[in-house]
Amino acid sequence: MKIFILIASSIFALAAFITTYLFQVTIGTVLFTFLYILIFLNGIYLKSDKEKVDIFRPYFLVSILLYLYSLAGIFYVNITGTTLYGDFVSDKSLTIFIWASLLTQFGISLGFLLQTRNFPTTIKVNSNDTKINDSEERYLLFFGFILSIAFSFFIYKNFLPSEAVSYAEWSLQSRLDRSQTNTSGISEIVLVTTPTILLICSLIHILFSYKYNFLLRVFSFLIIFLYLYTQLLSGARANLMITIILLATYINYKVYKFKFFEILLGGSFVYVSINLISLIRITSDPAEMIFLLFDQFSLSGLSFLSLERSSELLTSLNALTIIQGIAIGEQDFLYGKLFIQQILGFIPGFIWPGRPDFASVLYVKSFYPGIYESGGGFGFSVVAEGFWEFGLIGCILYGFLTGLVGEKVYQLFTPYKDRPMFIFLYALIFTRIVLLVHRSGLIASMKAALILSIPILFVIVIYKTIKILKNENEDSLDA
Repeated sequence: MKIFILIASSIFALAAFITTYLFQVTIGTVLFTFLYILIFLNGIYLKSDKEKVDIFRPYFLVSILLYLYSLAGIFYVNITGTTLYGDFVSDKSLTIFIWASLLTQFGISLGFLLQTRNFPTTIKVNSNDTKINDSEERYLLFFGFILSIAFSFFIYKNFLPSEAVSYAEWSLQSRLDRSQTNTSGISEIVLVTTPTILLICSLIHILFSYKYNFLLRVFSFLIIFLYLYTQLLSGARANLMITIILLATYINYKVYKFKFFEILLGGSFVYVSINLISLIRITSDPAEMIFLLFDQFSLSGLSFLSLERSSELLTSLNALTIIQGIAIGEQDFLYGKLFIQQILGFIPGFIWPGRPDFASVLYVKSFYPGIYESGGGFGFSVVAEGFWEFGLIGCILYGFLTGLVGEKVYQLFTPYKDRPMFIFLYALIFTRIVLLVHRSGLIASMKAALILSIPILFVIVIYKTIKILKNENEDSLDA
């Protein structure tokens, strides 16, 4: 492994050197890449367990995404010298941003390593018990179909392409609705999120289980396809990613273990798709979408795929806005207040209407109050979150928590890798603590993971409760 680290580092250093001259990438970018890869690889090398690389282990994807988000921000500033909204970025602020990203990854690696060393083994459970699996699956299918039928009035539009509404139409209204009432979130979880997720999970399970009738599996495929296509027309990237992760996680642990090349190909497909959706989601008309794509290709070819043109990845620039704001005295470090406020933000709005804001909302209020008042919003990131708290030290701390929490969740899931119910639960949590941590920050992603996992947790609690009651009845009869 030591030889592998040395060879890999040498290759990356040579590639960075060549890239500098062929593509005019700055020395700072090359140095950032080199140091980042060293930190990342050492995290893999020093971990205490000997498990093979698993792309669904949070450390890997969290680290890869942080690199892409950070690199996109660096490229953009090198080209324009500003943030997305034209605010000047000094060389000092850019340097601080580079170190903030590196130290966040350093913290992620530390948290990951500490968790692997403190908990090198997991509780052994009988995950291959066919009777347990069948029983859990029946509960999942029962609630998936019963709730989807009961709340069909609220979710049917999500499966009908003809009812798709463009992102430009529904996103702003959705933000305004959430800001004007304290119960909209609860209603959405109960009436929409829970039946939709349980139905999608049930359909995925049927689709890849040969014990079910062929026509039923075809029907499941068609419903999943209609859902994905409708979300595509609506520009709902989050819903698309959740469904893709549910599919990919289930396949990886129950059907077929993905190989490296397939992971690379799948990752490239997702990257292209996300950037394409950003271009076309101003409309929900397929013909207009195709016209927009051809227009884009004729004007600038495939340039929209470059990191510095990705609207998704450029949310990393929000960290630069905070760095610059603190540097010129417009803002100050929060010294832990942000963490406390976000923990209090877990309290539901209908219980505490005046609860503190999460970091992403506080960011818009502080830096772009006009946009906030009009119902607009911005993404956030764990780098921005950490720096706003304690500067570069805060980046290490928040990175550490990110690595620690991600690995802890993975270890809790590991004994249950063969059980569909827990695969779906893990996939839902994974989409939030891994993908959303670079879009909303660490604490907000943890809350989002908790909310998104409610449907599966609901079924698990019902299943466990009934099982306990049955066992008690049997014990009483035996007595």
